[in-house]
Amino acid sequence: MRLVLALIILIALVSLPLPRRDTVILIGFSILGEVINNDISPKFDGAELITSFAGSGTITNQILMGVPAQIAIVAAPWDKERLSHLSDNSFTLPHRGVLNRSPLVFAVQKGNPKKIEDFDDLIDRTDIKVIQADPALSGGAKWALLAVTSYSLSNSRNPKADLINLKNNTVSFASSSRAALTQLAQGFGDVLVTYEVEVDRKKFDIVYPPRTIYTEHHVIPIKREINQKNFENTKKLLDLLFSSQDIYRGKGFRGAEPLPNELPLPLPHYEWKEMFTSVIDPFLNE
Repeated sequence: MRLVLALIILIALVSLPLPRRDTVILIGFSILGEVINNDISPKFDGAELITSFAGSGTITNQILMGVPAQIAIVAAPWDKERLSHLSDNSFTLPHRGVLNRSPLVFAVQKGNPKKIEDFDDLIDRTDIKVIQADPALSGGAKWALLAVTSYSLSNSRNPKADLINLKNNTVSFASSSRAALTQLAQGFGDVLVTYEVEVDRKKFDIVYPPRTIYTEHHVIPIKREINQKNFENTKKLLDLLFSSQDIYRGKGFRGAEPLPNELPLPLPHYEWKEMFTSVIDPFLNE
């Protein structure tokens, strides 16, 4: 009888729901997944940290549709702007909210057999097979179009015509910059304009065009998901994210602010809103 009673008590205890730990949810764009999961998350000693990563446009859409997250990290200022009405401005973020940066470079096949040197090779030559990520889903793809447009305007070219030629030379649109690199690794094309940090130098060569732009990756606290219960843990995670500049640099990112001895890749003056309004958005919406 005692054995039966003990079994009944044990079953009852097992069937009870376990107490839930406090959680903080971070949603970020794809190339940050490894460094945050492997190097940042283990240092977080607050609540349980839940992370998810996808293309910047995808995560922005998810948050706008109501997917819960206390912190979002997007690939570009235009996604930050789309989320601006959800941002919790009670947090003071360093570096204008920029977590880290990366210059845009060309990933090419080993040995650079097509001798690709600058953006005009991707635009004017008909023997170059370009791989891109889908601009509707990928922040990296939008950055690449911005870099091409910046090149065109800097060289008194027709930016819309250059984007059309680039599209005609493109053999694939992948779901993200990471997926596009996978296709390049499989020999599907000749070149991808992508983040410097993403390029595995064992698989590809990197070409630094004479004139390129830096990407800036923005952190956004999401006000509707932050409450009295998770405020302190959200702040603790924000502090950890921004204080980890040495980790990002060790993983191939450029820091939120340039170092004195950092490779001074030229950063052309551009106004991204004007470029998107006058060139890129009309091109994409045709």
